[in-house]
Amino acid sequence: AAGELAGLEQRQHALGKLTEAVDATGDDAEALEALASSGELAELLSRFAPAPRPAKKRSFMGRVGRFLVGLILMIIIAAVVAGAVIAVTDRAASVKIREWAGQSVDDLSGELRQTLRDNTR
Repeated sequence: AAGELAGLEQRQHALGKLTEAVDATGDDAEALEALASSGELAELLSRFAPAPRPAKKRSFMGRVGRFLVGLILMIIIAAVVAGAVIAVTDRAASVKIREWAGQSVDDLSGELRQTLRDNTR
């Protein structure tokens, strides 16, 4: 109860300061600006701001689990990259890839030429 009473007294003091500033300036905005420029407003508000929560520390198992998941993901990515490199550089596969890519490019360029011919007539 004593802590609540002290908090209430601090709030009344802050409200009194704000009321005095409003009475002195006749304008709420000017009063707030005057209190803010004097630093009193920040000091009054800091009294009523809740204390920051302490950062939640991960447990040992949580840290190990997170490390293992990251490690597994990196291994999977490395395997995919290595597989792609092997597939592209393998002689039998590279011939097939070149034939497919070359045929696709030849087909596309042929269709483009035909479309240009049809539209320029």
